[in-house]
Order: sequence, then C-alpha cells, then structure tokens
Amino acid sequence: IDKADRCDKYRWHDLRKDPTDLPPIGETVAVAYEPKGIYSNAKHQEYDVTYYDGNFFTNLIYERVLAWKEIESFEGEEDG
Repeated sequence: IDKADRCDKYRWHDLRKDPTDLPPIGETVAVAYEPKGIYSNAKHQEYDVTYYDGNFFTNLIYERVLAWKEIESFEGEEDG
C-alpha cells in the first residue's frame, strides 16, 4: 500500500458531513462520539473502538457517533 492509499484508508469518515459514509458491516473501527448523560450539554468528544453491525456501533447505541476510521489488529512480537 503506498502512502497516499494508506492515508486515505485510515482517514476519519465524518458522519456529520455524510451520514451514509458508514464502515463495512462487521468491521471493528475507531470512533469519535459525543457521550450522552452528564456531558449532554457540553461540547465533549470521547473515542472508542467498536464493532459496526449494520445498524449500530455496538456499545455506543445511545451515543452520537461523529466519525469513524479503519484500524488494524496489532501484531506485536511474540515473547520468546
């Protein structure tokens, strides 16, 4: 993968600008979201890693997801 493709692959997909720009179903992605509850009146963002099931970002069903981006599994060195 060249640098330009890599930058495009891992860019933030802003759902405020294009709500139809969703990740593929079954993908685990990083997300930026506005939490509900005590922060509901504040401009506050949090980040998480979650799974997109085609309808919801699991564990963030009640949050407003602002953006998502692809991630890859960490493949670290084995202890030895």
